[in-house]
Amino acid sequence: MEGRAGTLARGLSLLSAFDEECSEMNLAELARAADLPKPTVLRLLRTLEEFGFVSRNSGLYRVGYRCLMLGTLYELDSDVRRRALPTMRSLMERVGEVVQLGVMRDSQVLYLERVQPRRSVAVASVLTRPGVLREAHCTALGKAMLAYGLEGEKGHGLGTVELVPRTEATITSREDFLAALEVVRGCGYATDTGECDPEVNCVAAPVFGEGDQVVAALSISAPSFRMPAGVQAELGELVKGAAREISHGFHQGESRDEDGGREMVENNKDG
Repeated sequence: MEGRAGTLARGLSLLSAFDEECSEMNLAELARAADLPKPTVLRLLRTLEEFGFVSRNSGLYRVGYRCLMLGTLYELDSDVRRRALPTMRSLMERVGEVVQLGVMRDSQVLYLERVQPRRSVAVASVLTRPGVLREAHCTALGKAMLAYGLEGEKGHGLGTVELVPRTEATITSREDFLAALEVVRGCGYATDTGECDPEVNCVAAPVFGEGDQVVAALSISAPSFRMPAGVQAELGELVKGAAREISHGFHQGESRDEDGGREMVENNKDG
């Protein structure tokens, strides 16, 4: 069993090597990424290919159809997503920019959902696919959740977050990062000004569930030229209001459907 478990772990390490930035790799690249000998990688790839977990074309490997089939069986935090979607669509129509929803997973932001407008001018890096992980410290979504997870037993806390630089604007000092989170708590929303991608600015606010615990965060993302400082502040207030509306769904019995319909209890008037 030890041997089989080890083989399974090595196979999974190969699948985990693929991500949004490396969707195709050759044998040598996969061996480096998984830190395994080429002969071992080749044997594992042949098995993964046989079962449909990887595919090969002209010496390049990528994830196979079987991964998609399994992925469709996993509902990413369906309750949070269901409650948030109508508000996300309404916010997107109001601001005309990409609106995204994320949760914390192992000190990283897992993107759950995205709604986007039709625009003639777009920046591809603004769009993050659901299921993608990003470092929490350099995203507005991550900072919005971390800011409210440092006091008492709420939320996720800073924990073992490593402040690795992603761009020249990424905060890498722990002292500076804690100060930035204090600013988030003061205004109720977080900002990302080229910290994750130099061409993209974002604002985000936390969504609170039962027991006032952070369950997700909502963001607006746009090319930096469409979100300068003044616009960022304005959008920050809007995303804060939208996140509050979603939070009310958890606290006051709001039920929503995917088509945008909603039923709210009679006393849910504020926010």
